Order: sequence, then C-alpha cells, then structure tokens
Amino acid sequence: MKNKKFEIINLANYHYYPPKHLQDNLEKIIIFPENNKKYDIPNGSVFIYNKKSYYKPEILKSDVGCGMTSFITEYIDIDKKFIKELSDYLDKENINLGGGNHFLNIAEEHPLISDTGYPSNNYSQIIVHTDFNLEKYTPKNYKEAKDMIKNTRKKRVNLLYKLTKSLGINGEFYKDWTHNTVEIEDNKFVYRKGAINLKKTKNMGLLALNHYDGFFFYISEFEEYKNSMQHGTGKKNEIKTIYNEIKKIKYGKKIFYLPEKSSKPKDLYKEYNRPSIFYDKFNLEFLPLGISKNRLVIKF
Repeated sequence: MKNKKFEIINLANYHYYPPKHLQDNLEKIIIFPENNKKYDIPNGSVFIYNKKSYYKPEILKSDVGCGMTSFITEYIDIDKKFIKELSDYLDKENINLGGGNHFLNIAEEHPLISDTGYPSNNYSQIIVHTDFNLEKYTPKNYKEAKDMIKNTRKKRVNLLYKLTKSLGINGEFYKDWTHNTVEIEDNKFVYRKGAINLKKTKNMGLLALNHYDGFFFYISEFEEYKNSMQHGTGKKNEIKTIYNEIKKIKYGKKIFYLPEKSSKPKDLYKEYNRPSIFYDKFNLEFLPLGISKNRLVIKF
C-alpha cells in the first residue's frame, strides 16, 4: 500500500495505518505477521524515518532495549535441589525480571546451534527475556534510548554470567536478540518494535511463539525488509492449554514450571503455516526446540 508520503508493506492479516502524530518524516513501515498491537503500534514492525525526524518515544515507549539472551551451558539436571538453589540465588540477588512474558528458561540445546561445537544431547541452554525496566521509564531522546539498549543488553549478559558462576555451571554467551531498538542506518531513523536486526545476529532470528512450547530459530537474509524479522513471545495461549501434564512449584512470588508432556495447541502456528506473502517471501527454516522433562520455565 502506497501513500504520497510513505509506503506501507503489510504482511499481516489486519489493516494498519499510522496515526497522524507518527506520520511526519515517515518513509516506510514494514509489518510482519504478528497479530497484536501495543500502544497502537504493530508488535512486529519496522518504522523508517528520514534524518529530519526527531526521536519518537511513542513507538517503543518503555520497551526500549527489551530482548532475549542465550547462554550455552553444560548439561543441567533439573531437580528439586537445583530449583531450590536457583530460587535462593534469585532471592539473594533480588533479581526481578518483571511480569508479562518476561521469564528465565532452561532447556536442551537447540539442534540449530552448531557453531559452538557442543553435542546437543550433552548441553543445556539458558534464555532470559527481560528489559529490567521495572519502573517503566520511557527514554526522552535518541541518546537516552541508545544508552538504554546498550545497558539492558549488558545486564542480561551479566545476569547469566553471574548466575552460572554462582551455581557452579560451566557456560558461555551464545547470542542476544534485542527486539525493541532504534538505530540510525543509512541516514535514516530505524525503529524495530518487536523485531530483530538480523545483521547483529548473523542472520539467525529467534521466534519464541510460545516460550512454554519451545523456541523456533530461523536463518535468512532480508535485505528487502531492512534486514529485520519479527520476534514474538507467545501471547496467544495460556499455559493450561499447552500441557497435559505439568509440575508447578512456587517459591515466593516466582513460579517454576516443569513440563512433562506437551500437546501443541490448535492453530498456534497457523499464521506461519498458511500460504502467504510472508511464507513465500522468506521460506524460513523453523526448528522447534522439543519439549523434554529436562526443561524449566520461571515466571516472575
């Protein structure tokens, strides 16, 4: 869809048109097939403005810097003793990731992770999703936003370094997927709302359609879409619809979920399986992280 002022590339299944206050100096919007909006902004989109623009806090709001960071570790045997040690550490360090879809997840290493050289059956993966912005502060200008993105990523990485060290787990940083960013690229302001800059992740994206049902990785190059791809965190389904059997352990305000048997919810991935411009254009390689007994999801 084209306009005299800007272009809209809409790969979703709903109509979107930006409000007037977001139209000044706007050149292009890319909307990926994410069926929810946040603050009247498609969650899974790219907004591109010319350099005459000023920072627009309405796009990212307080989500600036939010993302997911992965560590590859030695195999973690998840039992009650380990859960207690982990809970005690989180309490001692007063770690709070925030509510909503923010979580700490321990699972098997994904088969797509090959450049580590680790055999996937002997290693685990720890993924943290948070922005650490418990006070919901919204940056007022571009410099504040850039500093917030850098500092938030650093906090996620440091959290996993300290956590693994304190629990005596051998591990190393694998990748960070920051999915709420603003950058100046080719003299343009580029806002990614719920979208990843694939140039910074060696073209590997992370799509967590539902963090209880497993992570989906993909690899592709999208020059046409500003080297971007959406990120989703699975708001479509409640945990009770995902597992036939699940153990639930509560320590303080934290809830530890240990899935034992999974049944994929109907239509969870229909947006990605149906014939569409999105599917034809990208031809993504989805590799789900299978459910196993050695898996732990921690909600704060």
